[in-house]
Amino acid sequence: MWELVAGTARKKIPQKPVCQDRAAGVACGALHVLCVSDGLGSCSLSHVGAGYAVRHFTAAAPRMYACASDQEREKMFCDSLRHFRERMQQVARKKECAVDALASTLVLLLVSREGVWGFRVGDGFAVVRFGEQFVSLFPSGEGARDITETLLGARAQYDVCCELQPAAFAMCSSDGLYNLTYDVGSSEPHQVFFREFEGGLAQSHDAHQYLRRVLRASLERDPTDDKGVAVLFQKYSVS
Repeated sequence: MWELVAGTARKKIPQKPVCQDRAAGVACGALHVLCVSDGLGSCSLSHVGAGYAVRHFTAAAPRMYACASDQEREKMFCDSLRHFRERMQQVARKKECAVDALASTLVLLLVSREGVWGFRVGDGFAVVRFGEQFVSLFPSGEGARDITETLLGARAQYDVCCELQPAAFAMCSSDGLYNLTYDVGSSEPHQVFFREFEGGLAQSHDAHQYLRRVLRASLERDPTDDKGVAVLFQKYSVS
């Protein structure tokens, strides 16, 4: 049985009044949508932009999934990105702020029986288990997208991936969890961390509570950045 959980945690240093990450996991029939947006700490209303981003791209995901080809799917993502930028211009005028004050990043995953489609703007990441191996869907480490890239940037460049094989586990995250979940030297996911993480979720009586404990523990190790994560796993699939 598939289950979706999502959550955020606010950094401790320096103290901020709100967490600037937003995360969501939504089931749409046979499609599971995972979405995380990381608001930039230097932007005054980035948490607002991140909230809009998660709602906008989660709502657009089923239409992307219904496309007949990967090329059409990517085109629809570009259209959704353009519409989002137009919407943020409207929000900025209403709030009487510069549009850059709403800047955030994006990681969006579409997971179905056929495989996984991913879209990224900025420096978040996604990890998926195919068989026994946890793999990155996007370049990480030195090959990762420039940290300054945002949904509202002048270029708004993005990464796209498509893996046509069934996934047993999927997770997308803001960059706040990167140093805890990746081997920085190899830029590869920590296999032990993800096996234990998936196992804990699968066997927990309350997966949301388990995720909250993991996020709290991550803040103890790294209190300097907000954390946002969405996870798809199979309940009791790990013995």
